[in-house]
Amino acid sequence: MKFAYIIVVFVSLVSIAYGGFSGAIFSGFRYDSNICKLSDYDLARFSTGEKDFLLDTSDDGIIRTGTILKWKNRISGINLDGSGMIIHNIYISNGYKDYLYCAFDFAVRRKNTRLKISGTYIPKYASRAYLDDDTDSTKWASYWSSTAKIELRQRTFFGIYIGGKYEYRFARYNDYFPEYDSQRNAFGIFAAKYVPFKSEIGYYFYTSDARGYDRDGESKETSDESDISYEQDKFYTSLGYDSKIHSIQTEFDLDFAIFHRVYVSTKPYSTDPLHLGRDENVFSIKPAAKIFITDNLWTKTSAEYFQRDARSEYNPDIPKLRDYNRMRTTITLGWNF
Repeated sequence: MKFAYIIVVFVSLVSIAYGGFSGAIFSGFRYDSNICKLSDYDLARFSTGEKDFLLDTSDDGIIRTGTILKWKNRISGINLDGSGMIIHNIYISNGYKDYLYCAFDFAVRRKNTRLKISGTYIPKYASRAYLDDDTDSTKWASYWSSTAKIELRQRTFFGIYIGGKYEYRFARYNDYFPEYDSQRNAFGIFAAKYVPFKSEIGYYFYTSDARGYDRDGESKETSDESDISYEQDKFYTSLGYDSKIHSIQTEFDLDFAIFHRVYVSTKPYSTDPLHLGRDENVFSIKPAAKIFITDNLWTKTSAEYFQRDARSEYNPDIPKLRDYNRMRTTITLGWNF
């Protein structure tokens, strides 16, 4: 929490002292049809009361409020810009899942080359409830996480930008699931063009290494806890178009992504039946539209659909337990300043 405020205060002070200052405040409502990514099998168990998953409802409405502060300057032919953002998400029925999302970025551009450094921080996020073998009861798996990313892009022929990205993410879980603590590295490449419309296509390769044990003196190889380490490919494309409809400024965006994840657990099946030999595909699509009601007042609507298809060469129940569908729709009202 303190980290988030420090970022926003720092960006604000730098903006006021050394460059152009702008920002936005916004508030909105999101409906999430499957807040814990439960399979149809688990949703049926929840609806009949067979298992509660520590939830009041499997779907929920989320009130989202936030602010973003931006800064721009130009020094000796070098363009500088940065931003800091905070979004508070409040769940109407499942308050344990409330969370704060914080982000910042800083970019340097000289002629056709741009270097960007960015990061995110989530002080606490409750993903879902699992059975904790040590207490033989269902507990929330919650964690704090931070990410750091660096991106380099270069303008080439015909106004096409090409570039590369590196991202590091660390997540530390609560005391019930320390074996899930993870470090993730990601390497990406992309090509983008911004005129006459925005388009980007790219690829990421992820490697995530989980702790895999929960007690001092153990190791991943000797522990009887599961190993959620994985390797993952991501292919994505983004499209965007800005226009005026009856003198009203509008922005349209469409994002696609396909993920293929392979869990790399080598533990015995009796120890790790949910991850040994498992792989999965996730598909997502997100259309969005932003309309400027006035020069400063705007509204944005988006719908995001996810689908996961999982399988295992050892566990025939994996599709029943881990396949899911999820829809998130969001409407936001904001004011630029």
